[in-house]
Amino acid sequence: MNTENENLKRFALIVGIFLLVEGVWGMFSRVVFGVLTTNTLHAVIHIVLGLAGIWTGLKGGARTWALCVGVL
Repeated sequence: MNTENENLKRFALIVGIFLLVEGVWGMFSRVVFGVLTTNTLHAVIHIVLGLAGIWTGLKGGARTWALCVGVL
C-alpha cells in the first residue's frame, strides 16, 4: 500500500509540474510545446491544477487530486 501511495504522489508531482509549466507558458504564447493551443482562461486552469498537483504530491491527497483531474 505504501508503494501505491508513493507512486500516486510521484504521479501528482510530475503531472502538476507539467501542468504548471504549460499554464505559465500558455500565458505568454498561444501555442504550447508546438502542439497545444491555449487561451488565458485555459492557462489559469492549468496553473491552478498544476499547483494543486504539486501540493498534493508533496503533502498528501494525491489520489483525490488524480481522480478529480481524471474526471475533468
